Amino acid sequence: MRLKSSFKRAFYSQFGVFFSDKVTALAVFVILVLISIALSWIPDALATFFPSGKKGSFFMLGISFFILVGLYLFAVYHASEVEFDVFEAPPDKKKALILFLSVLRNEESMKEVIRNLKAGKESLKNFDLNRFERWRMPYEAISYHLPKLENVVVITSNRSSPQFSTFKELVRTVFPKDLNVEERKLKSFESVKEIFKEINSIYKALKNSGIKERDVIIDVTGGQKTNSIAAAFMTLYYDREFQYVSTQNYKVKSYDVRPVKD
Repeated sequence: MRLKSSFKRAFYSQFGVFFSDKVTALAVFVILVLISIALSWIPDALATFFPSGKKGSFFMLGISFFILVGLYLFAVYHASEVEFDVFEAPPDKKKALILFLSVLRNEESMKEVIRNLKAGKESLKNFDLNRFERWRMPYEAISYHLPKLENVVVITSNRSSPQFSTFKELVRTVFPKDLNVEERKLKSFESVKEIFKEINSIYKALKNSGIKERDVIIDVTGGQKTNSIAAAFMTLYYDREFQYVSTQNYKVKSYDVRPVKD
């Protein structure tokens, strides 16, 4: 079972690009058909140059074997030259954002901020965003992906889960768009395996709702180091990426590990 799962992941990591959409899949299918036709002509073409009988057949078989070995060695040579590099750039706007909720030190102060914003006593235009404390980063992450953003999936721990309702109310207060804010609760951010499993479940749920993986991004700014590691692991799958909100200038950056040839 593990072998089957490993093979499936390896296959999609290498060839997933060919099946990312219907147009690409159709193009690959047409190319394969043309290659099949060409390959069916090769034996007939070789037969015209060599005598019939066992001797000619063995000769043609030897040439075919030589070509296949040559192609294999060519592929191995180029594969050995491939290295990996990290690409950093502002991410494209996404429809779904997955983030980890950190614990606020003073939740009552945040509730007061929300009440003042709702009552019109304060305005975001003149508001000191640093008063959001640890929630400044998810605020910047959500703000960046508007107006395309539709879903925000918030992963909480036992400590941050009691504050989710306040965070959800904050999002509804400061953002004009009606976002679908959903909680996914974990016991702890310490288990990389549990986080890995939960993120995979979120991707599947979003896919079932009609959102493609390339329209989803994971923000690893909040939480602990273990959840950031698990989230980064998940983006090694094809068409997945993660982002980080800078603690210095609050700019959003995405990171992608890609194979490059030296």
